[in-house]
Amino acid sequence: MNRLIGIVLTSLLAVGCSSTPPGPLPGEGVTAFVGATMFDGRGPAIPDAVLIVRDGRVEAAGPAASVMVPEGAERVDLGGKFVTPGLINGHGHLGLAEGLTTGPEVYTDENLRDQLGLYARYGVTTVLALGDDGPEAMALRDEQNTPSLNRSRLFVAGKIVTGNTPEAVREVVNQNADMKVDFIKIRVDDNLGTGKKMPPEIYQAVIEEAHKRSLPVAVHLYYLDDAKGVLRAGADFIAHSVRDKEVDDEVIGQLKERSICVCPTLMREVSTFTYESVPEFFSDSFFLRDVDPAVLEQLKAPERQAAIQKSKSAQQYKKGLETASVNVKKLSDAGAKVEIK
Repeated sequence: MNRLIGIVLTSLLAVGCSSTPPGPLPGEGVTAFVGATMFDGRGPAIPDAVLIVRDGRVEAAGPAASVMVPEGAERVDLGGKFVTPGLINGHGHLGLAEGLTTGPEVYTDENLRDQLGLYARYGVTTVLALGDDGPEAMALRDEQNTPSLNRSRLFVAGKIVTGNTPEAVREVVNQNADMKVDFIKIRVDDNLGTGKKMPPEIYQAVIEEAHKRSLPVAVHLYYLDDAKGVLRAGADFIAHSVRDKEVDDEVIGQLKERSICVCPTLMREVSTFTYESVPEFFSDSFFLRDVDPAVLEQLKAPERQAAIQKSKSAQQYKKGLETASVNVKKLSDAGAKVEIK
């Protein structure tokens, strides 16, 4: 199993444990959340569940009939509510924007901390940052292994690998590896025909060098033929859905043979066109809880909406979403690993 998928599963396994203590335990530092309906990621929902947390860590979780609440524990009644494992953003980019402002000037430690805190408040406990990660993100990743963490955990890819020769991309891979990134990221895409696509001999060199350094490779792509190529070359993670055609038996077979995960990023596609009008979620209380009202007003501006309506790329990605959605079901039905984002 490649290392990337191990990272993705870590948070789920940590929360989804259901071992029952052998007997009553001291209640000091223990909180028992009781009465909720629990989804632990391993089967049907558990009614009247108990979740035991000791000093910030999950100690036991399961049906009330089988999980003993330690004497003296603080009880929190969650009747009528639901509990799930922490959500994981399997393909994010952090610190590159602040509101609607983008650029290197907003890539700061403060902005990264703010964004990771926002993720956590919305229930996302882990973020895989797939590229353009600087030393600030590396430092946050290195200091996050503590029960008192008040933000989402972060895993990083460092600099997205680019270059015109095998030698050039191997050098970038090794620079990233020397910074102790968690994985390597490449883009094999022509941005809807507006750019030059990374050729097979270059991405093959990236994958070979990354594997020499025991690093998995995540691939941004759009086209079915490129999915086939990078999978044949040994890619470890498909970081977007195939959006030009339906996936075929070859791709499904390659994904299943090596247990490769696809992160189809359906909401990324939505984000390219959804502000052509006022989305329904602009009135959702959960969404509005932490949103910047000034950003909302900018997104509602008629001239901005008109520009998105006329954007060829936004409308093409809207069409691509239809194909991506078909492919998600096709992959899931075939037993391939799909992480919904």
